[in-house]
Amino acid sequence: MRNFAIQSIVFILVLGCQMVFGQSTKKVLREQDYKLWHTLEDESMAPNGNWIAFKLQYENANDTLVLRASKGDKQFIFPQYFNGQFSFDSNWFSCQNDRDEVVLFDLEKETKDEFKKVKKYQLDASGNRIGILTHTDTLLLQQVKTKKRQYLSNVKAFEFSSKGDIVVVKDTSVVLFTTDNPLVAIIIAHNSLGFKNVIWNQDKGVAFFENQETVATANQNHAIGYYDIATQKLYTLNTDDFPELRDKSIVKPFGQKGMLLEPHEDKVFFYLNAREKAKREEVKMEVWEYDSPLEYPSQITEGAFETQNKLAVWWPQKNKIRVLATNDRPRTIVCPDSNYIISFNPIAYEPQFELSGPVDLYLTDLKTNETVLLLKKQSQKVQTFGASSQGSYLHYYRDQNWWVYDMHKKTHTNITKKLPYTVENYKQDEAGPKYAFGCAGWSSDNRHVFIYDEYDIWKITPDGKERTRITNGRATATKFRVEDDLYVSQSFRGSIEFLTHTFDKREGIIVSAFDKNKNWGYYFWSETKGLKKVHHNTSKSSKIKTTAKNQEMIWIEEACNVPPRIVWQSNRDKNSKVIYQSNKQYDRFESRKAELIHYVNTRGDSLQGVLYYPVGYDEAKKYPMITYIYEKLSHRLHQYEYPTLYNRGGFAVANYIHDGYFVLLPDIVYEVGNPGIAAKDCVVSAVNEVLKRKVVDENRIGLYGHSFGGYQVASIITQTDLFKAAVVGSGVTDLNNLYVQMNWSWNRTQAWRFESQQMRMGSNPFENSEGYKNNSPIANVTKISTPVLIWTGKEDYNVDWNQSIYLHMALRRLQKKNRLLLFPKEGHTINSPENQVLLTHEIKKWFEVHLKQ
Repeated sequence: MRNFAIQSIVFILVLGCQMVFGQSTKKVLREQDYKLWHTLEDESMAPNGNWIAFKLQYENANDTLVLRASKGDKQFIFPQYFNGQFSFDSNWFSCQNDRDEVVLFDLEKETKDEFKKVKKYQLDASGNRIGILTHTDTLLLQQVKTKKRQYLSNVKAFEFSSKGDIVVVKDTSVVLFTTDNPLVAIIIAHNSLGFKNVIWNQDKGVAFFENQETVATANQNHAIGYYDIATQKLYTLNTDDFPELRDKSIVKPFGQKGMLLEPHEDKVFFYLNAREKAKREEVKMEVWEYDSPLEYPSQITEGAFETQNKLAVWWPQKNKIRVLATNDRPRTIVCPDSNYIISFNPIAYEPQFELSGPVDLYLTDLKTNETVLLLKKQSQKVQTFGASSQGSYLHYYRDQNWWVYDMHKKTHTNITKKLPYTVENYKQDEAGPKYAFGCAGWSSDNRHVFIYDEYDIWKITPDGKERTRITNGRATATKFRVEDDLYVSQSFRGSIEFLTHTFDKREGIIVSAFDKNKNWGYYFWSETKGLKKVHHNTSKSSKIKTTAKNQEMIWIEEACNVPPRIVWQSNRDKNSKVIYQSNKQYDRFESRKAELIHYVNTRGDSLQGVLYYPVGYDEAKKYPMITYIYEKLSHRLHQYEYPTLYNRGGFAVANYIHDGYFVLLPDIVYEVGNPGIAAKDCVVSAVNEVLKRKVVDENRIGLYGHSFGGYQVASIITQTDLFKAAVVGSGVTDLNNLYVQMNWSWNRTQAWRFESQQMRMGSNPFENSEGYKNNSPIANVTKISTPVLIWTGKEDYNVDWNQSIYLHMALRRLQKKNRLLLFPKEGHTINSPENQVLLTHEIKKWFEVHLKQ
């Protein structure tokens, strides 16, 4: 059968990261061998744990979807297929390809059905039916076991409910088929202009937009239909039915569903805008005011609240609506359970010099219509604010502590002030206010919130009176964190509401661990059994997936000399095994070695780095070394580095260690106000530590960095001549200039990067001219003696590509050796495969010329 095969696999399990000497049969890796490598992507597991699916992604060949039994060696191959999905009952597996073909595979009988010209497909939750919508607008509904088929014509969209009912949008009608009577069509709405965006309210009802007449000068208006399954009644919301909506349009924001349904009270949240489109006249002169909240381009878009979408809510059965957002507080977030709304003005404290300034948060009770000021000048930084899944509590970070707001008692409680350890990330070396270590989420019973300190997880009651540390990482400097991807709310409906993480304490929680030796692992915590190790090895573990109640698990394990492999474990017998070893050809080539090094900078900071040895290392020889920098990189000790010509930054570690280079990845800690000087201190200290080993030729050391790493390289080579060749990719070179430049991707100045983010100056160049001068490569360009290769894309709007021009032109004027590579139609990184190969070769040649010849 086409695109279908059964295979057996013999696994070779190699643990640790040890060098293998004297193996004359091992091959030397050449550039032509790179194409053999693939990456593991899109791993998933059937709900019963019996099957694993994953994709093998190749750079120069067709990708392959693999379906493998977790017990035995049975395996099925689907070349060029992707998006593998298991049915909820674990009986079926489906996938698709770029030719709009879909395969439905019977996991019990090991047979398949193929469907062609597919626009959309969906299995119902019970696994009884599959819906196939073709490009001819024909909907095929097939009973997956009996293969009995039903065809519907002129179908635009369809959706299954969680119990198997299906709603179908046709040209001019919305039709419902129930599991009770699947062959009888119930026409629930009719509209000659059609419908869009059907959404189920669990199994209780279904909502949709009804198209209205299009008027060129107006924002496209819609009606909203809501059909109640129990009463078999259709409710319709038209803007003409309510006086407060007659000058407005019900709109569907681009790329969004446009509605949120609350099943507990049959509420429908939706968006409004002005009926008449804002008139856009040709601007003959832009007026940029010094005291406007935002810079001119942002002010006319982000600051024009009167033309922005506003959230509203409709109660169909009560025929009641309420507009929730206003021009004073245009931003809104729906709290879990949808009984409360948070609203705020995002620019109330502008102008200021963070990316997003603080805001005043207002809380509205939808039942009483009471609005109160919840928090004044609360940070908008990510993960500083959240909610419990049942909507009873809000949590927020401020004043170096976590607080809980009780929705019912209307009280604020500091829940971490009595912890023995700080919850503030005191090691944060970016400018601006410090972050917390984080909040993992809430228990499903709303009785506990889980908070991080530097190493451990704390289980705390909302009143702060009970505090229990559930991990023991501090004693061994091991950082424990909840594997939060496993606990994201499955009903999350986008930016309209809070993203919540919820844990069932009875079923337990999967926790990741990362120790001081850069080893990764997983643990399992439950209230009854405490913390138990699942896996913690001298390797990297990631991307864990589990079945219900954590009975079966899979994760990816890799080491510096062992490519990623899928490991499966059953909690029934606690045994684990390798399901799939990727890139088995690796064992035919010479083995790799990586070492964790320790060093101290001149400020006394104890740091770590990764030192990769050249493959085939000979103790009697000295080798060239490339130092690759970007903030902290020692966590990559056990990361398998792929050989490739297709790297968006033009540098792949594996390419160099297989060609006679040491590669050093040092950690860097920063001093706010001196980012370039601090980077030089840490990097040179790391290199000097390596030189003590007498394995690297001190006259053949290179330096590479991209983006912020590119800035660091440009700064470092103004302070030392230790490096004999350097590469600066898309880097900042003139701090004063970039500070006052516009970032046209954000329509903001770059000032926030310097004052409160990665550039780490913590001030402006007008009040700290000396600090900016000392840390700016252009201001110190006369001190550069290192040959430097500079590259960027000519459409880089993240770091203005002219920053690379400045460094080139300055060095050119001083007749210092450099070369500039500019890539038209490329941005901050190189995305064209052809250009990736070109850049990779150019960087390699640059180092070859200056470090080897």
